[in-house]
Parts: sequence; C-alpha cells; structure tokens
Amino acid sequence: MDELVSKICGHLPDGFELRLCMENGSVAVVLFDNRGINRPLPDQTGKSLKEQLNDALCAANGFV
Repeated sequence: MDELVSKICGHLPDGFELRLCMENGSVAVVLFDNRGINRPLPDQTGKSLKEQLNDALCAANGFV
C-alpha cells in the first residue's frame, strides 16, 4: 500500500488532496482541488480502494 500511495502522490497536482473516508462496511475516496473545493468523482459503487484512487487521480489530472 505504501508504494501505491507514494506513486499516487507523485502524480497528484500541486495543492490537490485525496482523503479516505472510512466507516463500518465502506471506504470512499474524496478529492479536493487546489482551492479546497470538493471535486466530483465517477460513481464509486462496488469499486475497490485501488480503483477509487485511480479514478480520483484521473479526475485530478483532468482525464475524466
């Protein structure tokens, strides 16, 4: 997991932030842009943490 996180951080644009929201039975990735605004992500239903992180990274870099 450490390797994956380091790789993601290396490709995250300056000022962008990813947060993990965890509760009993679920985990969600939340993306904030360099102005602190929560950016919408593709539907995360049924996706693994790795898939959610990939979606967030793509959104941060404008690929979606």
